[in-house]
Amino acid sequence: AGANAEAGSRAAHSWVQLGLLFAEDNRDLKQAILALEQAILLDPNNVDGHSKLGHVLYSMRQYERSVKEYQMAVSLRPNRADLNNLGLSLAAMKQHKEAAKTYISALKMGSANDKTGQSINLNLGNCYMDAGRLQSAKRAFQKVLKADPASVGGLYSLGRVQMAQGNLTSAIDFFQAALQHHPSLEPALRQLGHAFRR
Repeated sequence: AGANAEAGSRAAHSWVQLGLLFAEDNRDLKQAILALEQAILLDPNNVDGHSKLGHVLYSMRQYERSVKEYQMAVSLRPNRADLNNLGLSLAAMKQHKEAAKTYISALKMGSANDKTGQSINLNLGNCYMDAGRLQSAKRAFQKVLKADPASVGGLYSLGRVQMAQGNLTSAIDFFQAALQHHPSLEPALRQLGHAFRR
């Protein structure tokens, strides 16, 4: 029985690799799904299979299925990346409360100051923005800037919060600061234009 399980695990790994090959550059996402589903059929506890399938489904905007795959991956091996991606899928489904809880769980698993923690805080802040929780969004984005004062995402996002709160001068300052680090950042250019027209 042990030899069969090991052979199944090796075969599942090969199917995951094939799925990744199909998914690369969105080459053939339907074939990627079939390969990843085959991997999971051979080894239902294949974390990478569930995680990668969740990623492909998310890119195809099949958010409900994506959520299920990320939940399975997290139940098998809790990790920040899959929790972050689960949060993205939940947020895409407008399940902001659940998404925020998921991001917070991911943040508890490591530093908020590393690149992954900053990315999770940006996603958390965006989730709060979408839910209309501007103060919570502001706190999440401030944590990003505390970790990296030159974070283009943090600067731009705080500009969005300031704009939503009607603080145009502050919004302009944040957008301009973001543009100093990334002069062609189109969303910041658009927001800056909106702020100047007000």
